[in-house]
Amino acid sequence: MEKKNTIVVSAMFCCGKTFLYHNNQTLYSIIDLDEELDPKSNRGKSNKVSHIMRKDYLSKIKECLGEYDFVFIAPRPNVLQELRSSKIPYVSVYPENTPECYKEWEKRNKDRNSEWLWNACKNYWSYLLNKMKIDAYAKKHYILKENEYLSDIIDRIHHDCCDLNYPPPKCQPQS
Repeated sequence: MEKKNTIVVSAMFCCGKTFLYHNNQTLYSIIDLDEELDPKSNRGKSNKVSHIMRKDYLSKIKECLGEYDFVFIAPRPNVLQELRSSKIPYVSVYPENTPECYKEWEKRNKDRNSEWLWNACKNYWSYLLNKMKIDAYAKKHYILKENEYLSDIIDRIHHDCCDLNYPPPKCQPQS
């Protein structure tokens, strides 16, 4: 089977990673690594360190390279630093920093019963978005507008990354 040019997508919470993964109506093969390793039904309910914070998370990403068209991850600073150190490119997806998007993301969190996450992040909304915006290692930034989800821009991401010759061959998994 031919290796795929996998695109790693670092997308903020409530952008639609898990929805697109479970309801994939596209031609693309997709994996939401957070959902695979730590299903939403378990998140926020335990004091245990989840799989997504362990050091083997980068190896899980590497295992997916060449196997999927898209690997979705959350923008955790430690994981993004590991991607940079390993020279694995990624694109960033996050909402526009507007009052409308703030209210919409608050509602999205309530709708998916993850108010615990919103409560942990709401006071840092602008900070989180600015950190993503200034991430110079991200090959491209996609800013979601109000009422927009990852599923609305997935074709554009794929098209743009093909035009960028993304990812370069050196990003394929090491044997």
